[in-house]
Amino acid sequence: LSTYGASASPAPPQNGEKALVVVVHFGVDVCATSFKIESRAFNEAHFRLPDVDGFQPQHAPIDEEEVGNNEEKGRGEEEGPEAFGGKAKDLAACLRTDLPCDRVVAGLRAKGHNVVVSLDAGRYVCNYTYYWSLRALQEAREAREGCRVFSVFVHVPSFHAIGAEDQTRFVADLFDQLAEGARAVACPAAKA
Repeated sequence: LSTYGASASPAPPQNGEKALVVVVHFGVDVCATSFKIESRAFNEAHFRLPDVDGFQPQHAPIDEEEVGNNEEKGRGEEEGPEAFGGKAKDLAACLRTDLPCDRVVAGLRAKGHNVVVSLDAGRYVCNYTYYWSLRALQEAREAREGCRVFSVFVHVPSFHAIGAEDQTRFVADLFDQLAEGARAVACPAAKA
């Protein structure tokens, strides 16, 4: 998704405008009855079940290099479970999306969608994917001259809870709201 429309390759910026790209990840929460915009991902993997490759970490950091660095990087200050030989805070270390989740949710609710901001993407594959996505964008931020890239993870309910047609409408509205949110962050003077 680019702020120029749903496209794999964004249109070139015009009039000094920066190119804005939003990477959107989706996961199904079979217990959910609403959509959830995930605002952060934790540096912890705890898989109740193995993934398709048999990977099943238990209370393990996703990024070993970040163990002991969370306060220096300005991340989470919450206490997590006791693990990592006294490194409990490292389990609670999180990365946050730069997108204005509250604004996105308000726009989606105004269009009639049942959606909330979530503070916890779980500790399974969804959180794992989101953490690495946010981490990769953090590392690449300085190298992306003229282009601003954002990441967000969205949990959707099963089609039994909300039908395919309503979910399709939600995704189209979501893309519009994410584009507006990205513009608001990247170009504060243009905020509505």
